[in-house]
Amino acid sequence: MSFGFGQRVVWLATAMLIGASVVSCVKIETGQTADEAKASADVQARNIRADWAKKMQGASEPQIAALIADHFNYVTAQYFNFSNELMKRWEDGESGRDQPISGTEMRKFVTAWTGSQQPVLTAFDDNLEYSYSQLKQGHYYGEAFMGQVKNLVDEYYEVYSVVFLPNGTLDDYRYKVEQEKFKASNQLAEYRRALSSQ
Repeated sequence: MSFGFGQRVVWLATAMLIGASVVSCVKIETGQTADEAKASADVQARNIRADWAKKMQGASEPQIAALIADHFNYVTAQYFNFSNELMKRWEDGESGRDQPISGTEMRKFVTAWTGSQQPVLTAFDDNLEYSYSQLKQGHYYGEAFMGQVKNLVDEYYEVYSVVFLPNGTLDDYRYKVEQEKFKASNQLAEYRRALSSQ
């Protein structure tokens, strides 16, 4: 399953905490109640949007294009960090069991585990989409480069899909995540090369 631009499936349900500022790391926490985690996520989401608004204020199209690259790099790194922790939990959960834990089981676990952080994830999405819309409306860049922007946005959602919607076995998930890391790195490098040539 993959996401196109502007689409989001709400899978997250109790505690992927992205610390108080936008430069913190994704953590898997279990010490908060769902209500406490949701309240914390609401505050974080407001801060994320406010920080982004400051960066965008008066920014030129080239500056916006550079911000999009930085945003992609930051958020996907957080998602991949989460996938590493999820794989560890998956592996720990399988120890002592007679059969592997399926991706379907883990998807339910992710759903029950991280959903209160949806405001944060939505803020990340909104910041990316707003910046993309500003570039489209500005008509500063031609069709070729705007295609590169669209590819980066699509890859952003593909990373989300692979990380948070596990399928198959743990080994399948690990392989897909590694492949997606490779794709994301290449897509970002290609985007930055295209941006530098504008």
